[in-house]
Amino acid sequence: AATHGGEWEPGYGIFCLAQYIAKHRDEGIVDLSRYSLKIVPVLSPWAYDKISRRTPDGVDPNRNSDFCWEEYKDHRTNKNGVYGPHAYAWKGDAPFCVPETQTYKKIIDSNPIHCVVEFHCPVWFISMPVTARPENVDLAEKARWFASQELGKRCVFQPPHSPGIGHYTLGPLTWMGRTPFLLQYGARGRYGMLVELPGTFSADSYATLTVTEVAATTAWAAIQSFTED
Repeated sequence: AATHGGEWEPGYGIFCLAQYIAKHRDEGIVDLSRYSLKIVPVLSPWAYDKISRRTPDGVDPNRNSDFCWEEYKDHRTNKNGVYGPHAYAWKGDAPFCVPETQTYKKIIDSNPIHCVVEFHCPVWFISMPVTARPENVDLAEKARWFASQELGKRCVFQPPHSPGIGHYTLGPLTWMGRTPFLLQYGARGRYGMLVELPGTFSADSYATLTVTEVAATTAWAAIQSFTED
């Protein structure tokens, strides 16, 4: 979580899940004899402290992977009208050119990764990397169903553009397309999903409790779905 420092709330959720698993190791939440979990609550510490989308170098870390990096250009520019440092989604001078994305790449390259789940804010959908294995979509939909069933028992929510409040469900599955998101690298030939949750994108703690609950439950559901035989 917290690839973008301002999208900090889900980090609390996956950290709480790690605490829960550690305290309940014998309850079968995850088969620790077969799988390990690597929890990264805050990928971009400087941006987290500054509640910023970008790194100190003005790079959007979620546009700094190698997938379609050469061709990518965002229409949102900086104050001088240039797509460059400190623009909304500046991709950097080269793939993995900042410490934050180098850390991400090192985690992927140095571990036998089975599945990567990333959390962002502040919208409401699940994004599918086009680089993942073909059955990734079916497993992600299964995780979405598991999580929605559990969250619907405990949380209520008014989805964007909806007139009413109802039981919480996760947003729909969408495709990443030809965009150099980090997960395009992390899930290459593996499994993965990027979960966008409604957060505040500010220092306000208004949504922290709900987003923590949703992130923890969604991560749990992903574990159940992506590790089943």
